[in-house]
Amino acid sequence: MSTKPSFWNRKRISILMLAPIFSLLAYIAADFGVSQWLKTHFIGVDPQEIKCLPWTAFLYSKKPFHDDLHYGDLVVFRSQGLEPIFKDGSLLTKFAAGLPGDKVEIRNDRAYVNGVYWDRLWGLTYLHEPPGSYDRSFVIKDDEILTLSVNAGSYDGRYWGPLKKDRIVGYAKAIF
Repeated sequence: MSTKPSFWNRKRISILMLAPIFSLLAYIAADFGVSQWLKTHFIGVDPQEIKCLPWTAFLYSKKPFHDDLHYGDLVVFRSQGLEPIFKDGSLLTKFAAGLPGDKVEIRNDRAYVNGVYWDRLWGLTYLHEPPGSYDRSFVIKDDEILTLSVNAGSYDGRYWGPLKKDRIVGYAKAIF
């Protein structure tokens, strides 16, 4: 009787000896991949009770501004000069609702982008501002976009106007 291990036993021994090496390589690759991914992405949750957008969690991509921006894209930027509503440096996520060349008009406390009604300025009471105090019209410049929200009471570009493109720090995708 032969004491040599059978072909299948030898194969199993080889696989068992290589398994820790492959596991270590897989762990290193995953760790490197995740750490690289985390350099350019993160998941965020909107902590506000009354939300500006209909989602709670977002996948954020930390990319510099690119000119391939479309209506409805979710842009991420740091607030500046929006106190007391938002502290300077807060990350905000809003829709790109107006692009360069678009005409924005706030008339009778109602916002229009290229003549299309967006919504009323419901926050005037909260801001202690009289009716008509934000009425104006402007054309969005090449280095700007208009960011808006879908929640009627949100504080957005209807109040503060266009956003300089260089303030965009990334983009978002809604998760849920």
